[in-house]
Amino acid sequence: MKIDLNGKWEYRPIAHTRICANGDLIESTEGLPKAGIMDIPNNWEIAGIHDFTGKIEFIRYFVVKLDDIQDKLPFLCFEGIDYFAEIYLNEKYIGYHEGYFQPFEFNIKGLLKEQNILKVIVNSPMEDPETVWPNNKVLIKGVLNHHDARPGGWNLEQGQTKNTGGIWNNVYIDLRPSCFIKNIKWIPTLLKDGTAKVNIKTDIYCVKPGNYDVNIEIDGEKYERKIEIQNIIEEKDFVITIKSPKLWWTWDTGEPYLYHLKVSLVKEGESIHSKELDVGIRSFTYDFSNNEWLLNNEKIFIRGTNIIPTQWLSEYTNKKIQKDIKLIKEANINSVRVHAHITRKEFYEACDKEGILVWQDFPLQWSYDRSDRFIENAITQIKDMVETLYNHTSIGIWCCHNEPSVNTEELDVVLYKTVCALDSTRYVHKHSDYREHPYPGWYYTSMEEFITKPYKPIVSEFGAQAMPNIKIAKEICGETWPPDWDKMEYHDFQYDETFNVAKIQMGNNLEEFIKNSQLYQAKLLKYAIEEYRLDKYKDLSGIYQFMFVDCWPSITWSIVDYNREPKLGYFALKKAYQPLLPVVKMMRNTWMKEKGVEIRLYVINDYHKDIENYQYELLIKKDGNETIIKSGDFNIEKDTVKEILKFTYSASKELPDGDYKLVARILDSSKKIVSSNDYEIKIVSMKANNK
Repeated sequence: MKIDLNGKWEYRPIAHTRICANGDLIESTEGLPKAGIMDIPNNWEIAGIHDFTGKIEFIRYFVVKLDDIQDKLPFLCFEGIDYFAEIYLNEKYIGYHEGYFQPFEFNIKGLLKEQNILKVIVNSPMEDPETVWPNNKVLIKGVLNHHDARPGGWNLEQGQTKNTGGIWNNVYIDLRPSCFIKNIKWIPTLLKDGTAKVNIKTDIYCVKPGNYDVNIEIDGEKYERKIEIQNIIEEKDFVITIKSPKLWWTWDTGEPYLYHLKVSLVKEGESIHSKELDVGIRSFTYDFSNNEWLLNNEKIFIRGTNIIPTQWLSEYTNKKIQKDIKLIKEANINSVRVHAHITRKEFYEACDKEGILVWQDFPLQWSYDRSDRFIENAITQIKDMVETLYNHTSIGIWCCHNEPSVNTEELDVVLYKTVCALDSTRYVHKHSDYREHPYPGWYYTSMEEFITKPYKPIVSEFGAQAMPNIKIAKEICGETWPPDWDKMEYHDFQYDETFNVAKIQMGNNLEEFIKNSQLYQAKLLKYAIEEYRLDKYKDLSGIYQFMFVDCWPSITWSIVDYNREPKLGYFALKKAYQPLLPVVKMMRNTWMKEKGVEIRLYVINDYHKDIENYQYELLIKKDGNETIIKSGDFNIEKDTVKEILKFTYSASKELPDGDYKLVARILDSSKKIVSSNDYEIKIVSMKANNK
């Protein structure tokens, strides 16, 4: 039973706050926003308190029928507050919490009255520019506090605007019995004989020592254990053998099967308390000798993306989550990297259900304070991350830091060892650094450098910026042309890279610029992905494009804008990420009729099944007219890359000079087209070139 405390809360800003280099908190009360009423949960930026960094006092009045709770243990529960929180109930100090992503709770037995006042003072401060931010940060908020895809980017004056503070998730009182199951960890182990042993590690809170029964149901199959409880909090392990386990796979390699687990604490035949989870059985490891990811002891090639779905977690509704998951799967993505932050639990639940593997970053982005005190805080919070997300089967990778610099040999080493000690069932990555993030064609050289397959074996970022679609672009750029470049820079636009590295043409108006920008991103992504995928399992077993969706109305590396409207890059990635993909390699894209061009056709099969009695077609297409230049039958083994044919082709003199598409198709045994890919080519004659 729960008492819901969401809804209308009074709020009163009480101070602007700033963290200084010595750790002191400077407060100012000048020019504070007005008090008012706010719907909770909410981030105060999207509730109308713009660009405020500081303390806000929130108050909620509520009524409790004391007769209804006499035999209950009431726990005051918060599912998410950003960032510091002081809690008072009926004028009594209850406790304090630091961090933005963790759920936390307090036992409030004996503190409730019929008429109650709950007060929460939330402090989401600014970090002092230059002395603390950006190179000595102390707030563990990752990309929610510092990133080149958030408001203001790197700008010292503007990079901390549009603060993420607030009571962004649910608040309630959970009424529990005097003995209850506090926590469950589902720890599966796959054995060589094909069976599975599952350790159900259970924390039991009990104020009445004695003998109890624990009933366990796994998909309706019942198991019983007798236990003796001697302490208020006891940890109990229950090991269950599953003889023929149904395994959890990514959506493209099998079924993401989830078992329904119910654990009940029973006294004298009566169920006192129970907890239920949807959990899976799988193993996920990294084979360092071959640089391969193994899911359930089988190789898997990761076709991934990075995601920062929003700056303000209160707005990331189930509707948006389901929209993102649908777009992710339709783009043939089988893994997401939750980039340098922790998002809502509903997102992980959706990934569990839909078979999307998760690379989970701890919220550290770039440089942080090097003191022992900060490392202690980071240890506490990374433990919270692992404990909070542990039962999500979709999570296969923990990563301790993104693009560190001064912290690589101190903080990151300690965090890596901490996570390894907490969780032996997942791969732990010390940090995702610049050596894993190739950006040719954006920060340096040209996209053609991807032919060298740079930064293997782990490629956790790559890509290029692209303009959002017209609605958001107009919000950012306005109606004038050329636009206000400073305003665009605040919205994360990178002028130098756009015009001087990528050499994207501005065009004559906003619409032309959007098209040119999106075409460039699409071309780069398709080229890079095909080059990497042709090197599958040659010291490479996965790639993560950066990034999936804009986290605010901005101009970033995303392939979907903030309104969830796909860019051209989305469709290019969707094409290049097909699990069964034909890839054509040509000596050149301009074909002279009087001279042959060498063409090679490869097929990439990421499915865990052999492909037999399929056909390929190569054809030239223009204005709806198609000319097949090669076709034939082929087979390909599961999870491999195969060269299907190599030949020299001379374009017919009957074909008019001009632009064409070279199309590669795969047809199944029933002649249905199951995969297609295409390339821009130009056909010319020697006579035309001499004009």
